[in-house]
Amino acid sequence: LWGALWYGGPQQFFWTRLYPAVIGRGTQLQAAATCFADCVLNMGVSYLPAFYLFTGAVRGKAVSESVADLKKDYFATLSGMSGFWLPVQFCNFYFVPVHLQTYVVSAANVVNKSWLSWMRSRKTEAEQPGMPTDVSYGFLPPRETMDFSVVCAGAGVLTAMSVLE
Repeated sequence: LWGALWYGGPQQFFWTRLYPAVIGRGTQLQAAATCFADCVLNMGVSYLPAFYLFTGAVRGKAVSESVADLKKDYFATLSGMSGFWLPVQFCNFYFVPVHLQTYVVSAANVVNKSWLSWMRSRKTEAEQPGMPTDVSYGFLPPRETMDFSVVCAGAGVLTAMSVLE
């Protein structure tokens, strides 16, 4: 539902109409500017607040609770999302024709939305006593020793490169 509402509406407009019209397309500078507009400005101003409010509503949370969750997680989530999407979207905006960009994002979203869901749903020790905080996620090191933005950025580049081949 979230994907249909967000990616089927506002995000499609940004990628296929607004960014090419305002920033242009074809040079590395234009790809970098488009990437910054999408992965930092759009992400921080519209995407994350909309995502937290939407998922909060689906979970039955009050708007004030969703806003509190967003405030608590904002910078960690924004840095993780930007760390993932900056390299993916740079490749996407520079190498991929506009009509195929949604496919690249769809492939990368499998990894990214798994991380975003984890970020949105995780509980701290104070919120859920007795829950271990040093859980290893299979092949990943314990959470507090890992920089998710680095892991996600690397996965995003590999995903984008495999789609472009």
